[in-house]
Amino acid sequence: MKKFKPKSIVRPAIPVLCALLGVWLMTGCFVVPIWPTRKDKTQYDYRSDVGDEKSNKPVRPGAISRSEIIKRFGSPNDFEHDQSIGYRLSLNTKKRVWPLCFHSEIAREREHTLILHFDKNGMLIKYDLSEFDYDHKWLN
Repeated sequence: MKKFKPKSIVRPAIPVLCALLGVWLMTGCFVVPIWPTRKDKTQYDYRSDVGDEKSNKPVRPGAISRSEIIKRFGSPNDFEHDQSIGYRLSLNTKKRVWPLCFHSEIAREREHTLILHFDKNGMLIKYDLSEFDYDHKWLN
C-alpha cells in the first residue's frame, strides 16, 4: 500500500512570489530609510557637543566664549551677527530607489539649526537647537 504524502506548498509558491516581486518592482520606486549621513562632509556635527548649564558638555551657557566656539565648530555656516551666530547641519535620512533603473536619490533631508546667543563679553548665554524634515518632491 502506498503511503499518502502531502504535497509541499513551497514548490507552487515560488513562481507566485516571483510574479508578485516582479509586479512590485515594476510599480516604480520605493522609499528606504537610511542611517543619517551628512549632506556636506565639511559641516561639523555639533549635536553631541551642546548641552544645558548642568551638563558636562563642552558647549553650554556660561562655560564657553564665542571665539572658542568658532575654533571648535569653524566659521558659522548659517549667519553671524554681533551677539549671535548660527550653524546648520543637513542630514540625508531617506532614499528613493528605482530598482529596475538602478537609480536612487535623496527623498528626505533633516535640517538641524543651532543658534548661539552671547552677552557683551562674548560668553554664551543661551542657545536654540531645532530640526526640520524636508521631503524632496519628485513629481511636480
